Amino acid sequence: MEEGDSLARSILRVYAQTGETFVLLLDEYDVLVREDVSKELFDEYLSFLNGLFKSDTLRPAICLAYMTGILPIVRDRIQSKLNNFEEYTIMDAMELAEFVGFTSEEVKDLCDKHGVDFEECRVWYDGYSQNGYEIYNPESVVKCIRRKRFQSYWGKTSTYKVIADQIGRNFDGTHEDVVKMISGERVDVDTGMKRPLRRHWTKPTFM
Repeated sequence: MEEGDSLARSILRVYAQTGETFVLLLDEYDVLVREDVSKELFDEYLSFLNGLFKSDTLRPAICLAYMTGILPIVRDRIQSKLNNFEEYTIMDAMELAEFVGFTSEEVKDLCDKHGVDFEECRVWYDGYSQNGYEIYNPESVVKCIRRKRFQSYWGKTSTYKVIADQIGRNFDGTHEDVVKMISGERVDVDTGMKRPLRRHWTKPTFM
């Protein structure tokens, strides 16, 4: 490697020497997308992603790229767009549904093994149902089994500020719906995305 080499150039150098392809893991790829960063930094970051994942020169050296984030893959404000990704979400993980959390069978086995009430665990942590699987929150299940105590563990792992900001904007009546649910009412929710991810660069919007 040479000082000043870009990541893409470094990958190509290794690939040329070894013939080994890369697996790229990018956790929380969307931090700079959802934060109030400067337009220059935002555009530079999107160009960086575009250079990694849309380059014909670099393509043979990368066999897989795996990115995580709370926002969908950015597909706008970039010349070639990151349209070569398959998106898997908590609401629709498709064929990966059984891997986005613990399944009922896995949780029952853990509860039986460690003497924890499975039905109570289901009431607390059975959060999603998709593709025929009941999906449980792994973080909460593991802590519950270790501590032998049922409580809301997941809510303590991060700040609610990003979500609170979105609720506060009352986009499509979100604030009123949340108030209704807190008061015990039932609200029908369409979890599909019907709005653009970003209406303008400083205010990322997700629903």
